[in-house]
Amino acid sequence: MIRHLVDLLSHLDREKYEPYTIAPPENNLLSSLDALGVTLYQLEISDRPDPGKDIRTAFRLRTVFRKARPDLLHVHGHKAALVAVLARAFLKDKAPMIVSVHNYPSYYKSNVINRIAGSFALRFIVRKACKVIAVSDAVKRDLIKLDHLEASRIVTIHNGIDAKAIAKNGEAGVDVLKEALGIGDGDIVIGTAGRLIEGKGHLVLIEAADQLLKDNPHAKVVIAGDGPERKRLEDRISTLKLKKSVILPGFMDDLGPFFSLVDVFVLPSFSEAFGIVLLEAMNAGCPVVASEAGGIPEIVRDGETGLCFHAGDADKLAAAVRRLLDDEGLRTKLIRNAKRMVKEEFSLDKMSQETEKVYDGCLD
Repeated sequence: MIRHLVDLLSHLDREKYEPYTIAPPENNLLSSLDALGVTLYQLEISDRPDPGKDIRTAFRLRTVFRKARPDLLHVHGHKAALVAVLARAFLKDKAPMIVSVHNYPSYYKSNVINRIAGSFALRFIVRKACKVIAVSDAVKRDLIKLDHLEASRIVTIHNGIDAKAIAKNGEAGVDVLKEALGIGDGDIVIGTAGRLIEGKGHLVLIEAADQLLKDNPHAKVVIAGDGPERKRLEDRISTLKLKKSVILPGFMDDLGPFFSLVDVFVLPSFSEAFGIVLLEAMNAGCPVVASEAGGIPEIVRDGETGLCFHAGDADKLAAAVRRLLDDEGLRTKLIRNAKRMVKEEFSLDKMSQETEKVYDGCLD
């Protein structure tokens, strides 16, 4: 979300908008905003519900609103939106509010009571908002179906990437990474990147790797990232005797060398609101295989910009990877189509322009 915020701010028309940001203290964000000349009001906002802290934060936020007197408020995420609504409760002059939904609400997978409470809170927030921005049509559909939000209040604006900036990170550091991971020149690398959580489907990739290695003994599977599922993944890798072939290098701050190393990029998620890492992989020239979860099919169009498989199906995942490894013509076609799609449909310029249209509509 921080990266999205910085990308959006860097591409806004500064002749029309004078942005400032309210966010928790965060060094990377502070340095990025300094470079953009954007003022940051630092305000602690906890990730999880905490009524006492949330009310105190709302009072502090109200003070910021009174000082800054914004003409428009763009809030990112459910928690920030709820605090913003509380802060505005007793203000006479309320600026129009836009709420961006970047991920599926956590209460979707919770118990019935939390599900009802979370959905009620979201509907309460949306009633106070001028517009809701969803990062994919899949998220929009679920907000309508599961939370009963009005379709007319929601607009889809896909995330974008700076294709030129990301492309520059290509070959630099790839040899160092290969040596660090123990990957030889003749090895085939199948990679994925993301937080090690159950919803990302890494266990499915490990099961598929067990099959792929029978046909491709020189293949290496690299799962970049860290998180609470690491121990479980390590145990499964050990059980399948794949320690030499499946590598968990941890979190990578710069994925440029990683994408240059990967022969096939895989995203095996069970749940994915959008999947911006797919755009990055495609832009770097990686052919991709991904599940059909959530907003992924809006990026990976089966047989056109990548190959899809049903989430959780290790056999189909292995078959799709095999197909790419065996068919150079298909790889070339998918890479070409994907790069063109990223440039034409998922640029930061397009994302910012569509966001500005929402801004203008709420200010009219």
